[in-house]
Amino acid sequence: FISAINIGGTQNDYSTAISIDQENNIYVAGSFKDIVDFDPDNGVFNLIADSTTYDIFVLKLSPEIVGFSDISTPQSPITIYPNPNNGEFTIQSKSSGAFVIVNQMGQKIKTFDLNDSNQFSEKINGFSNGIYSVLGTNKNEDFRQKIIVEK
Repeated sequence: FISAINIGGTQNDYSTAISIDQENNIYVAGSFKDIVDFDPDNGVFNLIADSTTYDIFVLKLSPEIVGFSDISTPQSPITIYPNPNNGEFTIQSKSSGAFVIVNQMGQKIKTFDLNDSNQFSEKINGFSNGIYSVLGTNKNEDFRQKIIVEK
């Protein structure tokens, strides 16, 4: 599990699009009714919709707020390419390790091992648009690296 934020109001709120920019800011667009607090922290930033209709919103979240600061370094034990990608990518390592790919909700999407039998490489496909994280242990070191899928 990486992070969770609660944003919403007393009526139905809908997200219809999500995107990420080059600085890893996350943009969410959608519609809401009534009053919605869009501050993901302890503060309050209320927007009020017309009482009879839905209004639209665009929300910008920094990587620090949603917990996706990129902690990979040039010494990262894995290489993901291409990244960003269209849902098809390869994960490679120079040594054995156990890995799991999770979505933004922290749900396990795929688990795999990299070792001699697969030449420390795993080809992955079929992922939908979104931001994923590879979590793993490699040489007794835990790490996380982000994957961005944009079709």
